[in-house]
Amino acid sequence: PPSPQANQAEEALRQQARAEQVKRQQAEAERKSAKLAKQKAEAEREARELATRQKAEQERSSAELARRHEKEREAAELSAKQKVEAEREAQALAVRRKAEAEEAKRQAAELARRHEKEREAAELSAKQRVGEEERRQTAQSQPQRRKRRAAPQDYMAASQDRPKRRGHRSVQQNNVEIAQAQAELARRQQEERKAAELLAKQRAEAEREAQALAARRKAEAEEAKRQAAELAHRQEAERKAAELSANQKAAAEAQALAARQQKALARQQEEARKAAELAVKQKAETERKTAELAKQRAAAEAAKRQQEARQTAELARRQEAERQAAELSAKQKAETDREAAESAKRKAEEEEHRQAAQSQPQRRKRRAAPQDYMAASQNRPKRRGRRSTLPAPPSP
Repeated sequence: PPSPQANQAEEALRQQARAEQVKRQQAEAERKSAKLAKQKAEAEREARELATRQKAEQERSSAELARRHEKEREAAELSAKQKVEAEREAQALAVRRKAEAEEAKRQAAELARRHEKEREAAELSAKQRVGEEERRQTAQSQPQRRKRRAAPQDYMAASQDRPKRRGHRSVQQNNVEIAQAQAELARRQQEERKAAELLAKQRAEAEREAQALAARRKAEAEEAKRQAAELAHRQEAERKAAELSANQKAAAEAQALAARQQKALARQQEEARKAAELAVKQKAETERKTAELAKQRAAAEAAKRQQEARQTAELARRQEAERQAAELSAKQKAETDREAAESAKRKAEEEEHRQAAQSQPQRRKRRAAPQDYMAASQNRPKRRGRRSTLPAPPSP
C-alpha cells in the first residue's frame, strides 16, 4: 500500500491544482471585467468622437454659411459699387454731353456772331462801294473845278476798290459783286443753319443716348438687385436646407449612437450579470474549496503531527542507538589505547634489554639482521679506497 508520505504529497498536489484552478478562474473573471471596462471605454470614446464629429460638422457648416454670407455681402457690395459706378459714369457722360452741347451751342453762337459781323461788314462794304460809285458817277457827271483831297477812309476804300487796270468800274460789275456778296452771305447763313441743325441733332442724340444709357444702367442695377435678391433667397433656402439636413443627420447619428449605447449598455449589463453570477459561483466554489482546503490542511496538520511524533520517536531511537554506538566506540578506543600503551611499554622494555645487551661484551659475532646491517652500514664512517655498495640514504 502507498505510504502516508505519498498520500500527503498527492493530496498536496491536488490542493495545489485546485488553488491554481481558482487562480485561473479569478484571472478569467478579472479579464472579463477588464474587457467589460474596455468596451465601456470604447463606447465612451465613440460617443466623444461622434460628439466631436458633430461639433466639427456644425463648425464647418457655420464656416461655410459664413463664407456664403461673406460672398453674398461681397456680391451685394460689388453690385452696389457697379451701380454707383454706372450712375457716376452716367452722370459724368451726361455732364460731358451737356458740356459738349454747351460748347457746340457756344461755338454755334460764336459762328453766328462772326457770320453776322461778316454779313454786316459785307453790307457796309457794299453800301460804301455803292455810295462811292454813286459819288464817283455824280462827280463825273458834274464839271470839276478843283481836285479835292479825299478823306482817309474814302481814300482807303477807293484804293481797295480801285481796279488795277485803267478804266472805271461799271454799275453792272458792282451789282454782280453785291449779288455775289449776298449769295455768299446766304450760303454762309445756310451753312450756319445746317450747322445749328446738326448741332441740335447731335445734342438730341447725346441726350437720347444719355437717357438710354441711364435707363440701361437703371435696368442693369434693377437686374443686379433682383439677381442679388434671388441669390440671397436661394442661399437662404440652401442654408435652411443645409441646416435641416445637418439637423436630420445629427438626429440620425444621435439616434444611432443612442441605439449603440443602449445595445452596449444591455450587453454590459448582461456581461455584468454573467460576471456577477460567475463571481458568486466562483465565490461559492472558492469557499467550498477553502473549506475543503482547511479540512485537508487540518488533516495534513494531524498527519504532520503524527509524522513528527513518529519522526521524534525515530530520532530518539536513533539517538539511543548513536549513544550506544558512542559508548561502544569509547570502550573500543579505551581498549585500543590500553593495548597501544601496553605495546609501547613492551617496546620500551625490549629497547632497554637491547641496550643492556649491547653494553655487555659479546663472545661471538652474530649475523645481523638485514635491517640492522643496513642501519650499521649507514652509520659506519666511510673508509678511503673503498666505496659502499649500499644505496644512498634519502635526502631530508
